[in-house]
Amino acid sequence: MYANGYKSILLSGLSKILNVLVSSYKRGRSYIYSPDPNYQQKMDFIAQCLLKAWYAPKKYILLYQDEFTIYRQPTIARDYEQMGKFQPLARRSYKSDTEFRGIGALNAVTGQVTYHQASKADISQLVVFYDMVVRDYPRIETIYMVEDNWPVHYHPDLLIHLQPQHFRFPYIFRVTGLMSHH
Repeated sequence: MYANGYKSILLSGLSKILNVLVSSYKRGRSYIYSPDPNYQQKMDFIAQCLLKAWYAPKKYILLYQDEFTIYRQPTIARDYEQMGKFQPLARRSYKSDTEFRGIGALNAVTGQVTYHQASKADISQLVVFYDMVVRDYPRIETIYMVEDNWPVHYHPDLLIHLQPQHFRFPYIFRVTGLMSHH
């Protein structure tokens, strides 16, 4: 009887101490410190781009972009279940656990989302996605897109697609693999 009473008093006292300290029990979150020496400059530039998009939305937009993977089958993870011997089940089907990739961008001012999904997120799919972004904002002068440091974002084959195009005729892919225009 005393054991339960002391436990109750201890928990009550601990709860009061945590309330005084303005603390509560929380689940931690993953965090990585960026070693990039230009981190603050980049954050300042993003803030400037956001201000431009906010005050001149017909000329500028700021998008936050990322890729993600969706799996067909559920994962084994924490979930709510009845107390006791019961445990949550990840109900799986007999189909294979295929995955597909999503690519999305969130407009920092309006909340508009541009989204593309494919079996993989490679250079060709990013080109498709960037073209979708341009179609979504046909009258915008400058599109600022905040991306992470995934190496594909800086691949030359992707960057060349993002350069201004001023050709009278579109490029055509030849069997030789060379690009030319007529």
